[in-house]
Amino acid sequence: MLVPNRHGSGTAYRYGFQRQEKDDELKGEGNSLNYTFRMHDPRVGRFFAVDPLAPKYPHNSPYAFSENRVIDMVELEGLEAASTEDKNKAVKLVDDFLKNKDVGDSDYFKNISKEDFANSLYELINNPDKNLQCDSTCGISAITGQPAFDYYPQKITKTMIELYSNGSATLGDIELSSDGIEDIKPMKVDGKMQSPVDVILASSMRNSMNYWSSYHPNTDTGAAGFTWPWQINAIAKSMGFKDVNGGLGTIFDIKKANEYADKHGLVIILYDTQMVKGKFMSQYWHYMQYRGDFKKESDGSYSMTVWDYGGESTKKIKTGTGIMGVWYIYYNK
Repeated sequence: MLVPNRHGSGTAYRYGFQRQEKDDELKGEGNSLNYTFRMHDPRVGRFFAVDPLAPKYPHNSPYAFSENRVIDMVELEGLEAASTEDKNKAVKLVDDFLKNKDVGDSDYFKNISKEDFANSLYELINNPDKNLQCDSTCGISAITGQPAFDYYPQKITKTMIELYSNGSATLGDIELSSDGIEDIKPMKVDGKMQSPVDVILASSMRNSMNYWSSYHPNTDTGAAGFTWPWQINAIAKSMGFKDVNGGLGTIFDIKKANEYADKHGLVIILYDTQMVKGKFMSQYWHYMQYRGDFKKESDGSYSMTVWDYGGESTKKIKTGTGIMGVWYIYYNK
């Protein structure tokens, strides 16, 4: 629809209120928004599906948006209200960074302009799920990409601005540096372009954790980018997550994932895509965020909802009928 006195249409713009993706097929332009766990109708300010955690919060209406606090709270995933304070402070950090005339394009990341860097920060602050991994850095993206901007937007934004401006920064106990990656630039992943923040964060974190080889996102894959579970734990602790646990087990251990997700909030799965199909000694490891709905299907396989790196929404996967290949790691903020 073209509004009078406007010279362009917003039809092609994919996002609506609170930068949630629009679904215009059923109710017309902008009238249905796809939150991670349920759909929302902005015309009436209500979800049209029950909150999946409704039994745990009997004091809340299962259809209420932001627990009816639409001024001081936001609704991030269709679950519960979330404070805007940390998010607003992160946005202000980027505002101040852009306004600072004493800071120009980085001397340390020569292919990434100040404006492009700032815009990618804005985008990830407002939509943490929009994260594209570099080759072989799914583990880094699993814990420092989406979760950092979802749970700790002010902290990660401050760190990234410092790293871009000075060539070095610290995230908790982890030292980040531009050394060896000064010429990095965003690349296409499955037809989508990475953001500058995705590339800088993943590659600097990867190099900080490596002891045996350097990693360059535009040229390296394989061992140079492999993330061990203990490294995920170290990063999580540096960011501020508590109650870090994990274990190598069977596909049946992950039955506890629903319980873990409810109790701990963030669950990351290290998953061998071939081993669970009975192909042992596989090397097809992949980290994903577990988002719920683990169950056994009629054919004997197991399915779950996950968020993968490069997706702006969750997807359903089937694990096969094998009994090995899952390493679950869960965190509590």
